[in-house]
Amino acid sequence: MAGIKYQCEFYSNNGSRYRMNLYHVDYSGTTIPFVAGPDGFQLTYEGETDSVYECVKASSLQFDFVITEAPTSSGDPTTGNIYADLLSNNENKMFVIVEQHTGSVFRNFWAGDIIDDTVEIEDAPYPVQIRIKATDGIAKMKQKLYVPDTGATNLTVLYYFQKAIEQTTYYSSLFPNTSGTSVI
Repeated sequence: MAGIKYQCEFYSNNGSRYRMNLYHVDYSGTTIPFVAGPDGFQLTYEGETDSVYECVKASSLQFDFVITEAPTSSGDPTTGNIYADLLSNNENKMFVIVEQHTGSVFRNFWAGDIIDDTVEIEDAPYPVQIRIKATDGIAKMKQKLYVPDTGATNLTVLYYFQKAIEQTTYYSSLFPNTSGTSVI
């Protein structure tokens, strides 16, 4: 199961509190704290934003990850190891879940797969920032085959989205299972 490898918490300019969790599917070690760039993250929605017929919009997120120390070959937790993680990030190995603090708890705000081929690595002394981009993966849903439950009636569009989401990498982390029932 995927584990949180890198984590960051920050407040936005309007006072909202966020937590970014960078998951790696093969990780089960200690969570490494990191610092986001001064802009936090930028969430962008694709498509015609004024169209009333476009109810599902793909989105992407980008943020700066501040690397404060060099990578280690011994496997000790360090922000410098993000380079190796991103360069060997075969599809579906890393994803991000952004949580927003509402009331007294963190709630899921956005989730997506980290796009490894967009990482720019700068050759500079530490600390250095790298820009990381992620996509919500809505485009991947068109590849998912779904056979409706037998005997099911009056199913909403949301039901079919839930079934498609269950097939994504970050489903088990974003929507944990409770007593055998998926919580979406």
